[in-house]
Amino acid sequence: MTKPKATTKTEHLILGHISDIHFRKKAPDSDIYVSDDDLRSELVNDIGQFKSKFGNFHGILITGDIAFAGDKDEYARARSWVRDLCKKTDCPEELVWTISGNHDVIRSVINRSAILQEIQKAIRAAGAAEKFEAIDAKILNYFADSAAPDLLFNSIQEYNNFAKISQCGFNSKRPFWEQNVLLNDGSTLRIRGLNSALVSNKDDDRGANKLVLGPMFSCLPREDGVEYMVLCHHPPQWLWDEDKINDYLNSRARLVLFGHKHVQRIKEEITGGHQVLRIHAGALNPDAGEAQYLPRYNCLRIRVVKPGTDRALEVEVIQRVWDAEKTSFSDGACQKHELKLPPWSPPASDPESLEPATAAKAEPLITLSDPLNVLTQDPVKARMLSAPRKLAYRFLDLPYHVQIEIAQALNLLKDEDEGQSEDELFRRFFHRAADEGRLGELWREVEKKYTDGEPENNPFKKMQ
Repeated sequence: MTKPKATTKTEHLILGHISDIHFRKKAPDSDIYVSDDDLRSELVNDIGQFKSKFGNFHGILITGDIAFAGDKDEYARARSWVRDLCKKTDCPEELVWTISGNHDVIRSVINRSAILQEIQKAIRAAGAAEKFEAIDAKILNYFADSAAPDLLFNSIQEYNNFAKISQCGFNSKRPFWEQNVLLNDGSTLRIRGLNSALVSNKDDDRGANKLVLGPMFSCLPREDGVEYMVLCHHPPQWLWDEDKINDYLNSRARLVLFGHKHVQRIKEEITGGHQVLRIHAGALNPDAGEAQYLPRYNCLRIRVVKPGTDRALEVEVIQRVWDAEKTSFSDGACQKHELKLPPWSPPASDPESLEPATAAKAEPLITLSDPLNVLTQDPVKARMLSAPRKLAYRFLDLPYHVQIEIAQALNLLKDEDEGQSEDELFRRFFHRAADEGRLGELWREVEKKYTDGEPENNPFKKMQ
């Protein structure tokens, strides 16, 4: 088989970083939150200037508190807004990465479950006693429980329904998510999404009722040519396992993006020679009683400079701040940081990965998007554009009965699937199609269900 030519890479990775959007459920037949809607529309208009100046966005990062009360209607409004944002930035919808925050928790679910309340108390108690290994042990015990392994995640059920189509949901089998993005020198930026709202409830505070992340979820294995970007809604000072989390992040992560605190803040830290940049987005929509905080968001431009021995990750953070007088977003601080990286060069067996970027005709950044690991055994296929991720997104965005209809038409639904969850069914459908070399057929059938579908523009033909 002829090896496909490597896709030309853009010089910069361009990302939007937004947090604490706080979509609220509207009252019936009411536009009570029209001012919030106007603010969000202004962001969509504002971010468009960066697309015009720098090019298409390669991803949107939302670091929690998408909703205000974890309500289904709030996420329906969020989905519509995200689609408008993607159109304005030319960012593929499947490349919007999200995590949950405390406002994504449905508190009534916790209030109605004495068992869930006791589980949360037990996990927090381990944190309060600074027994960090006990935190991991308790969480794993509950995850392995035969009766209700996902009980802890019931309180973010609507967030998970919102996030599953972009592979950003959380459950006991997937308590964090990861996504790899190829940087301009051929190395990898690995994005990890963490769930700091695992035991969140109405009693959260920074004193006697801190939260728990779980040290095992913040363990970032070192790998040549891989740098980590970590998304976490709550800053470490809100966590019982603060010291343990800080140790890992300071020694392993390169970028850490937070929400929750409604101020924009950028801080570079060095621990044992390891540089890490911590970025707080600020809140797009601060609470009504927080007049001291202005709506904010960030745009990031990331690239590797000085490839080879003296490599560094150049990170430009462009802050946007609401100007109440002009009623529009305006320039905040713009900071550029160079974070020293260890020496690395692409494997000699893949010299095309060093192909220089073409500024005039730069194609979209390659993403190693393979949510179900169906292509990773073939490095050439794994380097293709994000076809598996897009297929997953488009399939899961269809109504459930249409998903089943497609699975039946392709004979991907089996007798042994009876009683399986929707998530597990999708994984089985996807793997069966991959194992049988029929991802192209699945793509075609999915795209036929969309009015804007492209059934014949099938990327999987190139992978077979």
